[in-house]
Amino acid sequence: MIEEGRPCVDLATQLNAGERAVAEAKRVIYDHIDPCRTAEGGPAGVEIKSVTKLL
Repeated sequence: MIEEGRPCVDLATQLNAGERAVAEAKRVIYDHIDPCRTAEGGPAGVEIKSVTKLL
């Protein structure tokens, strides 16, 4: 879009849509793994906790 010389409002709109999509994906992933995160420890539990820190 930048290379095409599109207006700033178009760029801002696309960036905003991308940010919303990423935030929604993170929420879905977090909701999906939350039960695993709160389960007993062990290797999988440690890995899940590491992943949720990145979200």
